[in-house]
Amino acid sequence: MRAAGLFPSFHAAFVLLIPALAESGVRVDPATQSFVDSAGRSVLFHGINVVGKNSRKEQELSDKQMDVMKDLGFNVARVGLSWDLYETKPGNFDETYLDFVEAQVNALGSRGILSFLDMHQDLLAAQYCGHGLPEWHMWPSDSEDFHRDGRWAFPKPVAEPKYGPDDPYSGAFGRISNCDEAQSGKIGWAGIYMTRALSNAAQNLYNNASGRLDAFADFWRKVARRFRGNQYVLAYELINEPWLGDVYADPTLLVPSRADKVLLAPFYEKLHAAIRAVDNETIIFFEPATGGNIFDTTHYGADTTPGGAGYRHKTALSYHIYCPWVQTDMPGTSSSALKEKVCEKFNGWQFGIRAADVKRLKVAAILSEFGAVNASDPLMQKLLDFSMDSMDSNLHSWTYWYMHPREDGKNPEAPVLARTFARRVAGAIKSMHFDMASGNFSLEYAADPSISAHTEIFASLQHHYPHGLDYSLEPPSAGKVRQAGSLLWIEHSADLQKQTEVTFRLWQKAPESVHWEPMLLSV
Repeated sequence: MRAAGLFPSFHAAFVLLIPALAESGVRVDPATQSFVDSAGRSVLFHGINVVGKNSRKEQELSDKQMDVMKDLGFNVARVGLSWDLYETKPGNFDETYLDFVEAQVNALGSRGILSFLDMHQDLLAAQYCGHGLPEWHMWPSDSEDFHRDGRWAFPKPVAEPKYGPDDPYSGAFGRISNCDEAQSGKIGWAGIYMTRALSNAAQNLYNNASGRLDAFADFWRKVARRFRGNQYVLAYELINEPWLGDVYADPTLLVPSRADKVLLAPFYEKLHAAIRAVDNETIIFFEPATGGNIFDTTHYGADTTPGGAGYRHKTALSYHIYCPWVQTDMPGTSSSALKEKVCEKFNGWQFGIRAADVKRLKVAAILSEFGAVNASDPLMQKLLDFSMDSMDSNLHSWTYWYMHPREDGKNPEAPVLARTFARRVAGAIKSMHFDMASGNFSLEYAADPSISAHTEIFASLQHHYPHGLDYSLEPPSAGKVRQAGSLLWIEHSADLQKQTEVTFRLWQKAPESVHWEPMLLSV
């Protein structure tokens, strides 16, 4: 079946079928390790991070920016939700912060974009030059070694502490005034994780020292109570990039799979129980230890997921993969053709590790962070395309880090991210492939005629098919294809046999073949 032209005609009644809102009821199919919607369709998500690390202002989006996200085909956003921005003082919870997050979730949802709420932290808390967790819960052990000017005082051994005149702390601990110096080491800001004080504080959180984990569980209980039943919330992500724990007290924790098993598995169980006490429906995302860089070369170490086998249909692995030799937030990096090839090999290995984890754990997966490169560089665009090709091969969803949408839509990475993909498929996806250079796209799936909802495909006319597009459906008797702008729908024939292998192909229309059809407007 072929498209009639750049603006194909379609029956007016079909316009009413176009979904205006995001659909609730997404679950996980443990058998296929895929997301499925309430109609039974396989679902893939593409989107971006919308995370404000230090204030809600950082993650505000205008209506135009959210419209750009919709136009790029995004159907998910990783929305930041920080404990320290909610609990601003001990026991004082700022409900206006959750009002802000909820308003953002609802505004995105009205554009067909689901959100998963990411408890985002980097370097734990303010006293470690970081953010995300309240500082009063994140002090290291009360030992002279960790006290101001002690032999393990933060940021030793990364840098020597310097205390400024505006140090707000009294008593044993102090806040340093040289965060920039501490973050300027060979591996940049992430090197602060290797300070003794931060590692000890992370271990204290996992061990529930002074009730810290109890307090974190209470935070999640409050959040889940607020957002349960919100049709636009896809999932809760328990914590961003959890650290390995006290690697000085136990150097074996430097092997991430061991930290997963020994520390994160019971940590996640505690948070899972708190959420499930008030919300037994929303999916929970969990991450492996560390943050998708050179440490992420081991399989997830635990044998079970939060909640165990009985909750696999409500659980997904959220993971990150970066390439440290080209990251813009790493000191002294630059791109080259050789580095791009090395990154492909290195990241390809990591993608394989996570694909195997997902199959073993029998949960769905989302690459919730990747990128952090100079998106104006063609070599880095090639690397991004490689990463998304890998996601297509594994049938994993993704959210890119980091693009703050411009209101005019002219972000340099926009054409790369606005790739053609099947958003919802009435059956089990077998394979999906998109060639960015040509615009050629193919989708193979085993159709399920018991699913009444249509298969939905996004194909950006603006970025990949400026002259329009053509498509084919095999077998032709499988159904009808309809197009409305950058969205296409496949409606299966009523007599289609179950498990029929359906192949949909799409390609760019040649410029000379474009013709315009008059559009009749009724008043």
